[in-house]
Amino acid sequence: MHDAESSIQQGRILLRVIRLSLIAYLVVLVVGLATLEPTMYVPSAVGIVLLVLPAWLTQRDHFNTAAVSAELILLATLTTLATFGNGIHDTALLAFPSLFLFSGLMMRRSNFLFTIAAALLAVAWLVFGERAGLYVPQPVAPPTPATFIILIMIFLASAYAVFLLSGSIRDSLALARSEISRREKLEEQLRQYSLFDVMTGVHNRNLFEQELARLEKGRAYPISVVVVDLDGLKSLNDTAGHVVGDGMLKQAAALLKSALRSEDILARVGGDEFAALLPSTDEETALRVVARIREKVGTEGNAANAAPVRLSIGTATAESSDLLGAFALADRRMYEDKAAKRAKG
Repeated sequence: MHDAESSIQQGRILLRVIRLSLIAYLVVLVVGLATLEPTMYVPSAVGIVLLVLPAWLTQRDHFNTAAVSAELILLATLTTLATFGNGIHDTALLAFPSLFLFSGLMMRRSNFLFTIAAALLAVAWLVFGERAGLYVPQPVAPPTPATFIILIMIFLASAYAVFLLSGSIRDSLALARSEISRREKLEEQLRQYSLFDVMTGVHNRNLFEQELARLEKGRAYPISVVVVDLDGLKSLNDTAGHVVGDGMLKQAAALLKSALRSEDILARVGGDEFAALLPSTDEETALRVVARIREKVGTEGNAANAAPVRLSIGTATAESSDLLGAFALADRRMYEDKAAKRAKG
C-alpha cells in the first residue's frame, strides 16, 4: 500500500513538472519568435515535441522511465540553449539546480546519480567545448527583456521545485506518522491478544502462567489459588448453541471478576475453566472468597442468560513456596467438587 501511494505521488509530481516545462518552453518559444532568435525558439520547439514521450509514459504508469526521459530532454535542450546562447554564462545554466531538485523528487537513487553524471558532462561540454573552439557562442550582450523573462521562468521553476519538494516531504511525513500509528495499534492489539482472552476480557493462560512463575519466586506468600470450572457448558453449546454458551462464559467471567480484588489475577485457562491467583491471601481468606463467588452465582447467575451459571470450585494455599503444587491441588479439588455434584444427581 505504501509503495502504491508513493508511485501515485511520483506520477502526480512528474505530470506537474512536465506541464511546467511545457509552459516554460512555450514562453521561451514565444520570446524567441518575437525576437527572431532561432537559438531560442528552435530548442524550445524541439523540447515541446520531445516532452510528449515522458507525458505518454507517465499516463501508463512507467514513472521511472518517464522521469529519466524528461530529465534528459530538459538537460539536452537547456545545454543546447546554453551552447548557442552566451556560452557557459548563458542564463539557461541557472536552470540546472532546478533540474537537480526535480530529479531528486522523481527518481530512484541510481537514476538520480545517472542524471547528475549527465549534467556534469553537459557542464564539461560547455566549459571545455568553448575553450577548445568546438563552438562559438554569441557574444555576451546587455540584458534584454527576453533575458528577464527567461530568468523569471527559471526563478518560478526553482520556486515550484522547492514547493513540490516541501510538499512531498510533508506528505511522506504524514504517511510515515500514519504508518507508525497503524503499527502501534497493531502492536497493541497483538499485546492484548497475547495477554487477554478476547471473548471474556479477562487474562489468558499465557499471562496466568507468567504470573504464576513470577509469584512463585516472589515474596507475596501466602498465595492462594482458586480454580473454577463452568458446569454444563458443552451440553449447553450442543442444545442451545454457542451464542448462548459464549454468553454464559462472559457472565461467569464478570461474576468472578466482581468477587475478586483488583490485585488478584483472574484468567481463562481453558475452554470452560478459570483460575485466579490471590497474592497475600491465606487459606481462611481464600475460603471466604470462594463463598463470595458462590453467593454471587446464586444471586446473579441467572441474569440475562438462557441457562443458570453453575460452577465447580477448588482452592488451595501455598504458605511459603510450591505455588505450582497449590495450583495442582486446587485443580484436583475443583474436579472433586464437580464429582460430588454429579454423585448427588
